[in-house]
Amino acid sequence: MESQEVDKNEERSHKIEYLVALILGVATILGAMSAYYAALWGGNQSSSYVKGIMTMSQSSTNYLEALQDYNNSEMTDFKDDFIETQWKEASNKGNKADQEYYESRMSDPLQLIYKASDDSAEIAAALYDEANEEKITDIVTRMDSAIILNGMAKKYINEGDEANSHGDKFTFVTVLFTIVLFFGGMAAVSQRFPLKLIYTSLSFAMFIYSTIKMFGIPFP
Repeated sequence: MESQEVDKNEERSHKIEYLVALILGVATILGAMSAYYAALWGGNQSSSYVKGIMTMSQSSTNYLEALQDYNNSEMTDFKDDFIETQWKEASNKGNKADQEYYESRMSDPLQLIYKASDDSAEIAAALYDEANEEKITDIVTRMDSAIILNGMAKKYINEGDEANSHGDKFTFVTVLFTIVLFFGGMAAVSQRFPLKLIYTSLSFAMFIYSTIKMFGIPFP
């Protein structure tokens, strides 16, 4: 009777050892895959952050350049308005010297208006207004483009944050599979059947939990 019971225990121990060997093999493969996917997500994180930083820098540069051009345009218009007022006062007084001086201080487009003949002055004024409108439209377009780039930069950074989160989760799963291997190893070296069964159960439970966690994470 004792011999039959020993044979049954050995047979059950062999079955458990086969199960442990299977768990250890699959857990090793899945743990290696988790570590690999964590590294891939880390690369995606770095790539997204670099894109985000470069796009944000380009957005800031474009916006500041457009803002500077806008300020220069406003200053030029203010200067032209002031000088034009002074020119008209000199013209009313018949002071040719002051008129010539103020004309020389005007911007080039405004000088064309006052140097043009009576017939073409109106056309020159229309071209001057049209040029100003085109300049402002170009500045606004560049500002809008900078705002769009800023939105893209935030999108890249958010993608980098998500990649970082997914990478951390895969790293955690790698640790979980390490625990599976630990319990499996303890089951393999245990001589007593009850202890072997406990370690095997713990290893199997951790294996199921780790696998569920792993396949719940987006793959890169």
